[in-house]
Amino acid sequence: MSRKKLSDFLEKRGIDAEIIDTGVETATVVASSEVLGLSRRKIAKSIVFRSDIGAIVAIMRGDQRVSNRKLAEKIGAKNVELADPQTVEEVTGYSVGGVPPVGHNHSMDIIYVMDRKLLECDRVYAGGGDNRSQLSIRVKDVLRLVNPKIVDISE
Repeated sequence: MSRKKLSDFLEKRGIDAEIIDTGVETATVVASSEVLGLSRRKIAKSIVFRSDIGAIVAIMRGDQRVSNRKLAEKIGAKNVELADPQTVEEVTGYSVGGVPPVGHNHSMDIIYVMDRKLLECDRVYAGGGDNRSQLSIRVKDVLRLVNPKIVDISE
């Protein structure tokens, strides 16, 4: 899937967001932060996990790491593990490095969780549909679009 798919998704829902073509690879938080000239606190990462209860998209601040133990505990799973690149694409419709927090495939149920610390931000920058794009979106729009469970899942 692509930046175009994400753009269409946002436009159809009237979301005030911008997809920025950075012109360079921004597939990591560090790269995104450097290219945009922003603190890693303003970068949101969407991390896909597999679990015994289904696929999970964890949305975190870029300066935080997910605690697998806390994540499993908060959603009631016995175990969670990072998804492989093929699973990430199957679950979200986007490749690793470009996964936005919204606009995913919904051919399967996805459990969305957002770390509570992300609520400290008004607007964040996240994967923009490919590894050269960034999505500028308000956190309140992410909340409205995916209705995540708000939890403390950072280490």
